[in-house]
Amino acid sequence: KDILLFSSDDWDSGLKTSKYHLATRLARQNRVFFINSLSLRIPSVSKRDIEKIFAKLNGFFKGPQEAQKNIHVITPILLPLQKLGMVRFFNNIVVVMQIKSLLRKFGSKRPQIWTFLPNTLGVIRRLPRQKLIYYSVDDMSAFRGVPQGVIRKLDEELAKEADIVFTASKELFDKKSI
Repeated sequence: KDILLFSSDDWDSGLKTSKYHLATRLARQNRVFFINSLSLRIPSVSKRDIEKIFAKLNGFFKGPQEAQKNIHVITPILLPLQKLGMVRFFNNIVVVMQIKSLLRKFGSKRPQIWTFLPNTLGVIRRLPRQKLIYYSVDDMSAFRGVPQGVIRKLDEELAKEADIVFTASKELFDKKSI
């Protein structure tokens, strides 16, 4: 199967988190399109954030990169202002166009979609899919620098819309079960 995996980490971040491990295991018998993070927070004028912006731009211009057998890494480009509805709408359209182009390039019709991020919902709703799996590893609305109300609402909607929801803790499970 083809799998779009929307990660909350970037492939080359150096972190070997559950997203990395899930992608490598799914790639044993599937083709995985690992979508680097659609950032949640507004970047600051720090060295770290500026380096991250340039890394994202570099990844975008490189196009899909085969990181390992059956794992293609994609870095979408978007404006990092999740709080503004018009910016979210614009980002969703731009990212959908990028991913649909990728699907055409690889001849993929209806992939499974795995996501770790609530802010992917507007993109996911516009993509063909077999199933939607939401893997909630954290309360993203509690992160510093994110638009908490927006992320909380997207998280609730994503949990309702997903075919399957996995959680990393009982506390997250209880929140998703409401």
